[in-house]
Amino acid sequence: MRDVEITKQVSLNLNGYDREATVLEPGTHTVPEHAASWIRRNPSFGQVLGEDEESTEDEESTEDESPDLTALTVDELRSRAAAAGVEGRSAMNKDQLVEALTALSSQREGEE
Repeated sequence: MRDVEITKQVSLNLNGYDREATVLEPGTHTVPEHAASWIRRNPSFGQVLGEDEESTEDEESTEDESPDLTALTVDELRSRAAAAGVEGRSAMNKDQLVEALTALSSQREGEE
């Protein structure tokens, strides 16, 4: 769990299920790591407390290399799938999108 400072109202999935979201008002909240990760990627909504700039940069570079896809929303996964050229992504559910992106990532690593 992480403490975050929310600067504007945001609706976040705090329990890991696709269709259940919690509205967070501006202020300090304790949220699961996947929600804190989303805040890091969307700084206009707030910031994760207790992190210095250097550790945040290290974590972001690691996240870009090997992201926890299950922590992303379906829309975020579809956006990544579109950028990667995954066909049929609009009809895929979250598990299928994660599987397709993971397979594509593994395939690319094998080519390097």
